[in-house]
Amino acid sequence: MDYWEDAARRWGNLGAPLRPDAEVVSAYRRHIPAPFAGTLMLGVTPEITALCRPVIAVDSSAAMIRTVWPGDRPERRAILGDWRDIPAADASFANCIGDGSPNVFAFPADMEAFFGEVRRVLAPGGRAVFRVFCAPDEAVTCREVFARAERREIPSFHSFKFQVAGAIAREAANPNVEVAHVRDTILNAYGSCGSLAERGGWPAKEVETLDYYRGSKAFIAYPRQGDFIAIAGAQFARAVIAPSGSYEGASLFPMLVLDRH
Repeated sequence: MDYWEDAARRWGNLGAPLRPDAEVVSAYRRHIPAPFAGTLMLGVTPEITALCRPVIAVDSSAAMIRTVWPGDRPERRAILGDWRDIPAADASFANCIGDGSPNVFAFPADMEAFFGEVRRVLAPGGRAVFRVFCAPDEAVTCREVFARAERREIPSFHSFKFQVAGAIAREAANPNVEVAHVRDTILNAYGSCGSLAERGGWPAKEVETLDYYRGSKAFIAYPRQGDFIAIAGAQFARAVIAPSGSYEGASLFPMLVLDRH
């Protein structure tokens, strides 16, 4: 079973900030000036499906579409497709949205090509809005993230997991982090999911989602905010980072807003 097929099967066990909450949805809404214009959605994240219409969602995983997508309606439909070669004509959409979509591409070359493809399908004056996952601007170690967790300063296990990944990226000076390496780094420090749940104060069921990463070859890219601005800004007339909310760790999950010429 591949990473995305497994993610689809276990989607209901995932929580914020991995899945957008009401605060994040509000942040999307603030940055979409034309919600009733044609919109491309990259992925099938159900929490943001109703932000715009009409919507065409593109996902490379049939399992995600089958399990997570809330269903086709006259104003929305989901299709299989590759974000590196989006099945749409040039200048087809007023908007493009997605949650973490850029992060599935290796930084820098593959991510740069992804932004070029998004630009291609946006009409002149169109806007893309993504929530992105970032490594911290300041140097942070995994040991420091573990210490904060044991002081019960990280309320969400999923935020903890992403903060560890960002620290791995900074320590290795490489933003492309295999998800299996995140799991192994955490369990090498804590021994077991049970010990991790107890010491961090998180529900055991949430912590056990760490095992989704066991043996996976999937990776997530964690550039810093400035790296996103640089690589997307080369493709778009305007590229800005904006807050996604005030929740703990929100600075690592900002909105990336891109305007086409």
